[in-house]
Amino acid sequence: MHVDHEVPPSSPPQPRSSPPEPATSGGADSHGADSRRAALPRPARHRLRPRPRFWLLFAALGLVIVWAAIRLGPTGFVVAAWSAVSLIMFIVAALTLSRTQFAWQRPERVDHVDLTDQESPQVPISLIVPARDEPVLGRTLQQILAGDYPHELMQILVVVSEDEIDRETREIAQSYADRYPCVEVIAPRGDRRSKPISLEDARPYCRGDLIGVVDAESLIAAGLLGHVNTIAVRHPDVGIIQGGVQLMNIRAARGRDGASGDGSAEPPAGDPGGGSAEPQRRGRHGRSGRGGRGGRRGPKALIARFLTWCNEGTSWWRVRNCLEYYVWFMSRLRFQAQARLIPLGGNTVFVRRDVLTALGGWDATALTEDCDLGIRSSARGVRTLVFYHPALTTREETPESLQKLVVQRSRWMLGFIQVLLKGDWRDLPTLRQRLLAIEMLAMPFFQALAGLLLPTSLILIFVLRAPVVLVLLYWLPLGIAVMLVVAEQAAFGEFRRSYRLRSTWLDSVRLVIGAPFYQLVLSAAALRATIRLLRGQLEWEKTTHLGAHHIVPTPRDPNSRERDLAPRGLEGVS
Repeated sequence: MHVDHEVPPSSPPQPRSSPPEPATSGGADSHGADSRRAALPRPARHRLRPRPRFWLLFAALGLVIVWAAIRLGPTGFVVAAWSAVSLIMFIVAALTLSRTQFAWQRPERVDHVDLTDQESPQVPISLIVPARDEPVLGRTLQQILAGDYPHELMQILVVVSEDEIDRETREIAQSYADRYPCVEVIAPRGDRRSKPISLEDARPYCRGDLIGVVDAESLIAAGLLGHVNTIAVRHPDVGIIQGGVQLMNIRAARGRDGASGDGSAEPPAGDPGGGSAEPQRRGRHGRSGRGGRGGRRGPKALIARFLTWCNEGTSWWRVRNCLEYYVWFMSRLRFQAQARLIPLGGNTVFVRRDVLTALGGWDATALTEDCDLGIRSSARGVRTLVFYHPALTTREETPESLQKLVVQRSRWMLGFIQVLLKGDWRDLPTLRQRLLAIEMLAMPFFQALAGLLLPTSLILIFVLRAPVVLVLLYWLPLGIAVMLVVAEQAAFGEFRRSYRLRSTWLDSVRLVIGAPFYQLVLSAAALRATIRLLRGQLEWEKTTHLGAHHIVPTPRDPNSRERDLAPRGLEGVS
């Protein structure tokens, strides 16, 4: 099924307050409930009582810093200023460590998903798949269609553009729409495209009680929709359901064929989702992209080849990127849900249709529409449930190069700054939530400074004369950083066992040695985001995908009513 509508290219995209009537029958307003539903009430604000011990501790430390500034004379200002910086670094590092270990602090937080006790499928689910120049789209649609959720309860809306860039992607989507009635293609016109714009374009056509978002390169688990259905049935008070997302390729691709070093299976032939385009993209990692025998020689060529290898051929940052996702969705995001302040993930997130309508949909001008929706839903008191299980995670891949990682992170950080300046977090009901929002949304600024402050702190420890108490304070951030590295090693061991990844002791060494360098990469991304903000460069920057994590099951026959409960797609990544 193909739906076509016009988006004026002359005016900038704006979030819709009242979506237009869909061209298809039974659209978003077919039941009439969404348009009549009142806006979600804003919870009343109340301030938390300050904890005396907490403020006394800060008062005592402040007195120590002032005393040092008076006693040390000319160097007093430097000592006092750096003491304050070290104290802030210590607090941020300690909070990061505590939230990293949140999921492992109690046994019930680890085993929080029961795969055996599931409800029968009964909730209609609409899945939006925004796609922009995605030759791997076919494999994603195959994985969704091969799941165990009935096709008659699914609606898959693939959003592509009516331009030459999306021609191949549009043909892939249409080929599936011709074969499967549950797949629909929406092709808006307009020269400005981004993920939030695509989500808003598709929202009026969603008929399901739950509206989910799946990225075009993702592989969802076979039982994911069934588990989401169980949560929606048993927890009617939950307005948003956030599933886990996991990066899988812990090593760089090898050779011309782009075979992943994580042990992933090679994609089978015959995939309509990009069998011709993907090898051309992966060829950039082969010899032709680094200069073969016929290439230029000399010092400049060697330096260029070395920089290309550092950018595209190294794996030290990939293993940390994968672990970052594991800790974020397994622990940190669940802490945020408990704190009733959650920056939603942009993938594998499901929102009840009436809740999404009451919130006004996605902000089409935001760079991180997921974070923006999460902050607005938290301010309105919408309950969010987060779950993570290796058998239910949506699998993705790391960016194709280190440079692409910096671009991706700078877009995320710039989006967080956007949400901070937008100010919806001010409507959060408690002071604790508002302080937590400031800390979370302002984290790009902390990361931009951390890359410079940590090595400077190490130097000042040895050259700056200060009282013993302050010297110990200077060492505290480094001590927390060491504890965080130890915690990451434990989490990495659980991560590779959960997904049966083939790894060696070198991966653990990369994880430890690469920690400070990865922080420098994040600092560079944060600095780039800040510069783009000052220059007013707020355009969307797309992350390209190669499909290094892809394994493709066979879609079920749309006319068959048999349900296969086997975990399709899980055995291929080992």
